Amino acid sequence: MRRPEKPLLTRRGFLRLLAAGGGLSLCAVRPSFPRTFDIPGEIHNPSPVAGHLLRGQQSWASFPSVEGKPFDAVVIGGGISGLSAAWKLERAGVDRVLLLELEEELGGNSISGVQGSEAFPWAAHYINIPPQEADCIHELLLDLGVIKGYDLQGRPEVAEECLLRWPHERLAIDGEWVEGLDPFVGVSEREMETLRLFEDDMLGWTLYRGRDGRRAFAMPLAYSTREERVRELDAITMEGYLRSRGWRSEGLDWLVDYACRDDYGGLSSQVSAWAGIHYWACRFYDHRLWDEYPPDTLTWVEGNAFLARGLADRLKPGRCRTGCLVLRVEIDGAGLLIRFIDLKNGRQHAIRSRT
Repeated sequence: MRRPEKPLLTRRGFLRLLAAGGGLSLCAVRPSFPRTFDIPGEIHNPSPVAGHLLRGQQSWASFPSVEGKPFDAVVIGGGISGLSAAWKLERAGVDRVLLLELEEELGGNSISGVQGSEAFPWAAHYINIPPQEADCIHELLLDLGVIKGYDLQGRPEVAEECLLRWPHERLAIDGEWVEGLDPFVGVSEREMETLRLFEDDMLGWTLYRGRDGRRAFAMPLAYSTREERVRELDAITMEGYLRSRGWRSEGLDWLVDYACRDDYGGLSSQVSAWAGIHYWACRFYDHRLWDEYPPDTLTWVEGNAFLARGLADRLKPGRCRTGCLVLRVEIDGAGLLIRFIDLKNGRQHAIRSRT
C-alpha cells in the first residue's frame, strides 16, 4: 500500500499482505515484498445449469397441478435474510412454513468450508454488535446464545468465545511497515486536518437525531429518521457531499471510495450521500464514543455460517428444501402460486402459499 498522494495498492494486494501478516512479521523494516503468495483457493458461484434453466423458455402447461395443502408462508432464498424470515415466522406461530433455496447448502454468502480439521468462512465472516435500536437482531442473537444478557447501562453482554480478538495489524507503505491500519500515516498536516474534519462530521451524524427522536442513520434502515434534512442527502452523491463541505483530499477520497466499494460496489461518485454517510454513522466507530459504545465485533471460526446453521437448526424438520430453482410466482385470488424445479432430479413442482 502507498500513501494516498501516490498510486495506491489494489484491494487484492492489500488483502494478500494481510493474509501473509504472520510470516511477514519477522521481515526487516525495508523488506523486499514478494509479488505473489502460494495460497490455494476456489470460487463458489451459483450453478450455470440453474442459470440456463432460468433463462430458457418454460412451458407452464407442462407443470403439474398444485400439490398438497397451501403453505401459510413460502420463503424464497436460504441466505441469512431468508433463514431469519423463516425463523421469525415460526416464532410468531405461523404453522406451515417452507423455505426454498437454490444451492445445495443453506447460508447464501454465509457458507463455510473445511480445510483438514479447520473450518473457515467462504465469504461473510463477522457482524458488529448491533446498536440498541436493532431489536430484531438482538432477538436473534439472544436466541442463538450469542448475547447472554444486558448490563445496567443496557449494553449487551456477549459470550466471550464470540468476540473478535483483535490482531496486531500493520500496513506496508512505501517499503516500510507502519503499525495499525491508518493509510494517512506520514501525509501532510493539511491532509490530516481534512481527515479530522471528516471524522468530526461523521461523529455529528452518528449522534444526530431527527425531530421524530430517531437516529439519522440506524440499523435496520427502516428505523432511521424520516426528517427531510436527512432524506435530502439521497439526492446528491457522496462525492458531491465531500465537495460541498470544501474537502479535496486524495487520501480522504481514497478512504471514502474504499468504503463505498466495500458496502455498495460503487464509487463515491455513484453512491448517494445518504448511503455513504450511513456506512460511517450507523455504528459507533469513532474512538471518542468507545467508552459508551464499545466497538466489539462478533465472529466465529466458520464465519457467519455459525448464524446460518443456528437459524436452520431451530426450524422444524422439513422446513427447508435445497437445490430448488424458483421460476415463477403468481398472485391470484387464492394467494400465491409458486412454480419451481428440483435440480436434484429435474422434477417440476407447483405449490400454493397464502403469503
